[in-house]
Amino acid sequence: MVLATWWGWSDAPSIALAVALAFFSGYSLTIWPLLRSGLPFRAAIGPALAADTVSIFVMELVDNAVILAVPGAMEAGLDDVRTEPFASVARSRGAVWTSERARALFLL
Repeated sequence: MVLATWWGWSDAPSIALAVALAFFSGYSLTIWPLLRSGLPFRAAIGPALAADTVSIFVMELVDNAVILAVPGAMEAGLDDVRTEPFASVARSRGAVWTSERARALFLL
């Protein structure tokens, strides 16, 4: 969302970019070690999709819901470090961690 803020994008494109980058980076971090171990791409994509899709979806859903629920969080500029909107980012990360931790424990 920092890039979208820097470019002056509105809320919807900013969130879409954040979600797209989250899925891209999440899958990349999973596929990369599989490819380095010698697994072909077609064989590596299945486990990556199975392992990360639900996790990334839940994280993005909770993160964006919290950010959108806090008034002014999406309008905060890059120079608003000590203001309430940046505290909402910290709260959203805490909510994401809590929800993902509960999901992971349930699956174990």
